[in-house]
Amino acid sequence: MTRKKRKQTQPQWRQVDLHLHTPASADYLEPGVSYLDILRQAESRGLDIIAFTDHNTMAGYRAMMEEIHQLELLAQLGRLHKEEKKRLEEYQRLREKIL
Repeated sequence: MTRKKRKQTQPQWRQVDLHLHTPASADYLEPGVSYLDILRQAESRGLDIIAFTDHNTMAGYRAMMEEIHQLELLAQLGRLHKEEKKRLEEYQRLREKIL
């Protein structure tokens, strides 16, 4: 049995924030902030990787993913409004950039 050779890559430094709360945390202090706003803020801070760390729940991540899924479904059905299309494109752009 032969093993595949792994491609050698150069180590890279990444900017990370592994402790972000979302509106799903009961003590979240920024009313009206959307998940897209959180991703935009991460981008503006130059972050490459983020982690949602809501208290005792995955509801924040789930809510963001459900919103994205709903927008993708509407796009597949050809039923996106102009503003929804912009939101979906922004989510897609930011998700490509931020892990």
